Amino acid sequence: MKPDLLFSRQLISLFLAGLLLASCSFFTGKENQNPSYQLSQEELELLQPGDIILRQGFGVVSQAISEFLNEEIRVSHVALLSKDFKGEWQVIQSISQRVSEVDGVQQQALTSFVSESETNSIVVVRFRGYENDPGLNMRIEQAAKDYLQQQIPFDHSFSLEDTTRFFCSELIWRLFLDEAGVDIFEKMNKDVRRERLRFASFFDPDYFKVIINHHLNKDQG
Repeated sequence: MKPDLLFSRQLISLFLAGLLLASCSFFTGKENQNPSYQLSQEELELLQPGDIILRQGFGVVSQAISEFLNEEIRVSHVALLSKDFKGEWQVIQSISQRVSEVDGVQQQALTSFVSESETNSIVVVRFRGYENDPGLNMRIEQAAKDYLQQQIPFDHSFSLEDTTRFFCSELIWRLFLDEAGVDIFEKMNKDVRRERLRFASFFDPDYFKVIINHHLNKDQG
């Protein structure tokens, strides 16, 4: 390969890596961007521990990521729903230290998480395997809490082979792979970085059913 072509490809890879990093880490709780945006009480009552929540973050980079991935449903981050010891809703997620006080797996109040999202961008899905395996959702939640206690760092290389670090969707993938024995990424080409970062797997009806979809409000509007 010619040196100039190799250099160009390296520059493109570095640029895309930066964009991919932002897809899992842009705006992490340091400031509320959209405090009036929240789930309703009726929606909160639909939630279960172990549900998956997705959102579109603010900012040019998050928007660029959505355009780059070009998915049917526009989101830029994913997390797992959990309850703390007080019974308050939280999310467990993996975020980079570049934009967060904590590098890697961390917990955030659901209200804060939602308020950092674009209006009508929240989607909540539930793993279909929960229906046939009572208690699986609680085991998934506990495994996420275990990773939280272990302070698993953020995976800046976006590798699915490295089990010591997780990027945002990799954390969720690993939870279902280890606790349910299900590879929710099996339909994607894992050898392609762009594919590994896609969120389409969380909308696959073979694995998940939609519990809340605020994107429908956009369509109706």
